[in-house]
Amino acid sequence: MNRYPSMDALVQAVVGLRPLAAVATRVIALAEDERFSAHELATTLASDQALSAKLSRLTNSAYYGFPRRVSTVRDAVVLLGFRQVRQAALATRLVDALRGSHTLRYEEF
Repeated sequence: MNRYPSMDALVQAVVGLRPLAAVATRVIALAEDERFSAHELATTLASDQALSAKLSRLTNSAYYGFPRRVSTVRDAVVLLGFRQVRQAALATRLVDALRGSHTLRYEEF
């Protein structure tokens, strides 16, 4: 029996973590700048486990159907593109904001 959990098991373990608002905000700001690198964006993303896990799940989803498993944040950024990464960070930030809303029930949304 393998002592180490699989990547899927690790990703499932961090699904419940909420991303740090500051990291998502920084990713959005970086993606809007004309002069940034995939490395810089990946480094920022990697500082937040929850956002990295969500990006990994998105990249390895059947929707994109990449022929190989994407295992690094940098590869995910390069394969998805800056626009998709920005949209994922923006959606995460929006959902995070909705969780604290008193006018909208997050679970029903």
